[in-house]
This record gives sequence, C-alpha cells and structure tokens, in this order.
Amino acid sequence: MGLNSILAIQAILPYLHWIAIGVIGVIALIGFIVGAVKGVRRIGWGAFVWAGVCALFVLLNKLLAAKIPVGSLGVFSQLTPETQALISSALIAVGVTLALLIVFGILRAIARPKKRVTENNYYQNTYGDNRRELSPLGEEYDDDYEDDYPRDEVVDKSKPCAFSRILGGLISAVNAAVVTATLVGLALLILGMTPLYGGALKDFYALAWVDFLYAFLKTYGVDFLLIGIIALYIRRGWRVGLFGGLRCILATLGRAAAVGLAFYLPFSASATGGGVLGVVGKVSAFFGGLLESPLGALGAKVCLVIGQIITGIILVVIFLLLIWLFVWIFDRLADVSAEAGALGVIDGILAVIVYIALALVVCALIGAVLYLLDYYGLVALRGGLFAENSQIVERIFDVYDAYLSGWLETLAAKLG
Repeated sequence: MGLNSILAIQAILPYLHWIAIGVIGVIALIGFIVGAVKGVRRIGWGAFVWAGVCALFVLLNKLLAAKIPVGSLGVFSQLTPETQALISSALIAVGVTLALLIVFGILRAIARPKKRVTENNYYQNTYGDNRRELSPLGEEYDDDYEDDYPRDEVVDKSKPCAFSRILGGLISAVNAAVVTATLVGLALLILGMTPLYGGALKDFYALAWVDFLYAFLKTYGVDFLLIGIIALYIRRGWRVGLFGGLRCILATLGRAAAVGLAFYLPFSASATGGGVLGVVGKVSAFFGGLLESPLGALGAKVCLVIGQIITGIILVVIFLLLIWLFVWIFDRLADVSAEAGALGVIDGILAVIVYIALALVVCALIGAVLYLLDYYGLVALRGGLFAENSQIVERIFDVYDAYLSGWLETLAAKLG
C-alpha cells in the first residue's frame, strides 16, 4: 500500500465512525421508505426476526446457560462438561428461535395481505354458449350463470393505512440495517484473519469502537450464523410440513442414494452370503453365466462383473419406481394435510421437530469442517475467526477436542 493511501486512511480514521453511522443511516432510510410505500403486509421479516432471535439468545444464554440441569439428566450425566455446556446453549438457541418464530409468525399472519372473494361473471352470447369474462363496470349479467362456476380469490390490493406504513417502514429499516451490519461484520472478521490486521489496518482496528465491535463479533458472530441456520430450517419445516419434507428429501437425496445403493449391493460382500442380499448375488451370477457363452473369451470374472452391472441397473429401476411411488404418496398426504386444519398443524409440528434435528446435524457438520481446518493448521480459526468465550462454536470445538482429536491422532499415526 502506497504512502499516500496510508496517509489518506489515517486522515479519515477520526471521522470513520460518523461515516459508518451515516452510511447505515442512509441505507436504513432507504429501507424505511421502501417499507412505508409497501406497508407492513408486503415486506419480508427475515432479518428483523433473526436480529431479535440473536439479541434474545445473548441475553438468555448469560442468564440461563449455567442453570439448565443438563448434567442431572441420566442420559447426559456421563457426558463431558463441555458437551453439557454445548447442549445448554443449543437448547436456549432452539427455544428462543421457536418462541420468536411463533410470535412473529402470528403477527405476520395477522399482517398478511387479505384475500377477498370476487364472483366470476358470465354472459350468454348469440351462439348460446357460456363464456367466462371479466365484467365491464356497470354491466349486468343473468344470475342463472353466476353460481355454476367457482369464485376467484384475489389478493386485496387496497392501499396500506398510516399505521401499516409506519410499522412496515420500521421493520424494513431494521432489515436493511441488519443486512448491512452483517456484511460489515463478515468483512471485519475476515480481514482480522489476514496480515492486514497487524499491518495497514492496525490503526483502524485499534479504534475503540472498532475494537469493541470486533470483540463482540468474535464472541457471537459465528454463533449468530449457526442460529440463522437453525431458524431457516425451522421455518422451512413449518412451511413444507413433514410429508412435504419427506417428499423433497426422497425426490433429491433419495434418488442419488438409490443409484449409489443399487450399484453397491451387487459388488458388496453381503451379496455372496445368504438372506435377502444373497438374492442379489445370485441374480448377478445368473446374468454372468448367461454371458459366458457369447463372451467367454473375456473370462468368467469379467462376465460376472458385467452381470453385476446389469443387476445394478435393474435395482436402479426398481428403487426409482419405489421412490416415485413414495413421492406420490407423500405428495397426496401433503395435499390432504394442507386442506385439513388440524392435520396440517400436526404435520407442521412434526416437521419442525425433524427439521430441528437436521439443523443441529448441519451445524455440527459445519463445526466439524471448521475444526478440521483449524486442527490441521490450514486456517487459524480459534482465536482468529472466533474467540474462546464464544458460546456455541467454541463449545463445538471443545466437544471435538474431547471426542474427535484422539481419533484423528490415531489415524495420523496409522497413516504415518
């Protein structure tokens, strides 16, 4: 970096906090204007809810984390203190996320654009057939045709009232400010892990307000991202339902797993034994025997391999047909649950439970990837991306220290 650039940066450092406040203020003002124009019914609440969940987590985790009796429960009593602390923080994160999503979901349902019913209008033309037409203003049609067709539901496009505009503007302003602050926070965390932290940006990070913000982000930044993942999964589970979620999983991961399993079974050791899987081996041997006559020059082993491939293709077709059948069944069940109020609620609650488990697994996998990057020295994440007083990700690392590091050392010793 040139001398002039360094001098320019140093010249604006005393005013940087005012510049940051001004930029965020302008973005929030633009968000307020957009929200005021649309009204509270027609804006997204995602960033607003996420900010509320994160703020409440910070407060409640300090107050309740040490008071949750995880260790007194029999199933958790044998776990390490680090694991018990992680479970406490995870319970608070899930509980806070559920509570606020329910509250804001109710408010969102109240503020959702209402639907009004409009009658389809028809007329009998000179040829005697009934045609569906939009009614010109003031034109009357015969009522005999009015009830023969379904009525339309259209979104009410009436202009929002003053209260809706004010509330929509405030929520939209918070959304814009949260998104902007998230991008700035990510930039601070990433730059803090580079040589710029102790070099060209040393004076910048030495500013009191930047130092406070950077310390806060290292404590909670990654935790907030993991909480966001939990919130997204819970919201997704409620929206798609259990049957809809199973349908999506089967339609995507299920098909890939079916293809992999279909070609694995004929080549597995289980196919040479007895039982159900032994049938797969017998089918492969049958096709291999059929191919020995025309392809005998290739050898019996090659013919057996070709027979296994043919068996794998047959299994792919069978598995995909079964998946198609289950997808169709879950699709019908999802339609039924969507139309039935009580069943739809039960379906949504069950889906939320399943998706919470999926979210925790995803967070654990993300933590595992970060842990491996730090463990092998590829990226210094501990103390770099997050601080040791982090409430979730640091405890994930502590758990992996207790249960995974020994296995990694054994694996490294075997690999030499």
